[in-house]
Amino acid sequence: MADDLTVARPYARAAFSYADENNALDSWLGYLTALAALVKYSDITEKAEVGAAEDTVKYASGILKEFMDEKQTNFFRLLLENKRLKLVPHILSEYQNYSDDKKDSLSAVVTSARPLSEDVLASIKEKVQKKFGVSSVRIQTVTDPSLMAGFTVKVKDQVFDASIRTRLNRLIVSLGS
Repeated sequence: MADDLTVARPYARAAFSYADENNALDSWLGYLTALAALVKYSDITEKAEVGAAEDTVKYASGILKEFMDEKQTNFFRLLLENKRLKLVPHILSEYQNYSDDKKDSLSAVVTSARPLSEDVLASIKEKVQKKFGVSSVRIQTVTDPSLMAGFTVKVKDQVFDASIRTRLNRLIVSLGS
């Protein structure tokens, strides 16, 4: 069975293509972001499984009315009919990748044990820009105390790991050999 990301890509591509052709990239990004939050923080996927499709569409439209136009409602209906609502976070992620490529930018997730200073984040941003040859980078920060110290940087499907946890794990493995 195909993994969720593989199944989500055609939906993201279709949404992006439509949005790009209609100069609506930001509108669709807002819609997909709001829909991903609805999927993550509500019981809409469960409602969709037991309720009538039109009731689920009305429910979502009521909550996301400021984000959903006719095309976005149809996209939601398509996801609902194909039982793909749970894929919305993956669709959003892929849509963002397509949008970033078009805008010559990308997103990076920086995870650290403690919040990093603005200087460190600026340095990471600069290095990511150089490595990937883009004009801009959006940094999202996440705190994970299990890293102990250091940080990881995730850009698309690549992870750069400069955490103490990983270094200690490598040391343990090398000592065990």
